[in-house]
Amino acid sequence: MHSERTLIHLQHMIERACAGNTGEEKEITGILFDEAYALIQPFYGMEKSDKVTKMLLKKYISKLNGRQVLDVHEDICIYVVKSLYITMIKNNEEVFKSKDGENISSVSSCLSDDNEFYDIAKEYCKFFEGNKEYDSMPDNFKNMQCGLMILMELYCYQELSIEHIVQILDVDEKIIKYNILQLKKNLLRNKKLSEEKAEKEEKAEFVELFSNLNSKVKICIDICIAVIIMVAGFIIFS
Repeated sequence: MHSERTLIHLQHMIERACAGNTGEEKEITGILFDEAYALIQPFYGMEKSDKVTKMLLKKYISKLNGRQVLDVHEDICIYVVKSLYITMIKNNEEVFKSKDGENISSVSSCLSDDNEFYDIAKEYCKFFEGNKEYDSMPDNFKNMQCGLMILMELYCYQELSIEHIVQILDVDEKIIKYNILQLKKNLLRNKKLSEEKAEKEEKAEFVELFSNLNSKVKICIDICIAVIIMVAGFIIFS
């Protein structure tokens, strides 16, 4: 994470770029690189993400002139995710799934309105904070469907409303809600599996510890018996 001073400097550079000034592109890219890379890596992996990140940042900065950017972090996330989504559509990929008859009325318009989902989602959002965090990302999260990862970044990480996401991606609200519901089920299932795995590992450690303890106790008992026999023998023969 960058210092507050660096982030203020970044905002000022973005404002100057929006006003048409040039010459600070390299410095802007340097500050934003890790942030953008963390958003791109779940889709492209380590090998290709570096190249894609540099390309998207170059395009992003070149289009700042004439714009107004209030929150550069939200703005770069939206730009990156929308660019990736458009590429997927051009490649005829099925990004979002849909299913009739699913009850989507329980899906909240904003993540913060769903306490259960909010808590578990924020645990997973830490994986977008840098390369080290990504390396520790569970495989079942890394391998999540692209559409769900897009919503993970927009709905959970940036906490954008469903209405805003619909406008950004130009996707039917019912489809977005259906996929958010699948994302919630996915994360809750992953958390349950992680907890069960941790519980099994804890039990295994306890069994191993208890087994080792029993061995040590047995040795102590054997030593005590041997000592008693020796002492008894000494008393008898003396």
